[in-house]
Amino acid sequence: MSEDELLQAPAVKYNNLQSYRLIELVAQWEGRLTANHLSDVFGDSRSTATQLIQSYIEQCPDSLIYNPAIKGYEPTEEFIPSFCSGTLDEYMQLMRPYLSQNTTGTQVQFNIEPDPRLSPERQRIVALDYDMNTTLDGRYKRTYRVRAALLTYWLQHLRLDRYREKAEGQQIIISPESQITLAPYMPK
Repeated sequence: MSEDELLQAPAVKYNNLQSYRLIELVAQWEGRLTANHLSDVFGDSRSTATQLIQSYIEQCPDSLIYNPAIKGYEPTEEFIPSFCSGTLDEYMQLMRPYLSQNTTGTQVQFNIEPDPRLSPERQRIVALDYDMNTTLDGRYKRTYRVRAALLTYWLQHLRLDRYREKAEGQQIIISPESQITLAPYMPK
C-alpha cells in the first residue's frame, strides 16, 4: 500500500490492523474466511476471532458476506482491500511465519541427563529421581517423546526453560545431541 492509501484507511488499533490485513488477504487469496483462520494464526479463541471479523465488517461493510453453504465469509463483488495492498507477495510474507510454525502433529524426541557440573554421586541421585537409564558409555539419560507444539510446556515442566547458574538449581539438562535436534522447535 502506498503512504497515501494508508492515510485513507480507517483508524484502528495495531492488533486489529494485523487481523484486518489477514482477513483481507485470506478472503482475497483463499476465497473463504473463517474464524479458524484467525484462531490458527494469532492463537485467539473462536469467539474473539468472530468478534474481529464482525469488527472488520463494521469498518468495511461491503467487503465480506457470510455464506452458510461454505460456513464462512466470502469477498463480495465490491471487495477492495483497505488495510493491505492485496498482493500475493504480501499474503505470502504475512503467512510464512505462521505456516512454518505448524507443528501440531509433529513429534519430537529429546533426552535429559544430570547436569555434568554435579558430582558423580549427585548425578546418580538425580538419575534415580528422574527414572533415567544408564547408557553404554556410563551416562544417565531419559528419553521423552512429545508433540512439537507442546515442547515449550514440557521444558517449563522440567524446569529446562532457562539455564540456572548453580548445578543444584539446574539438576538436569537437555543432552547436547538433543539440543541440536530441538533447535528448530525451541522458542526464539
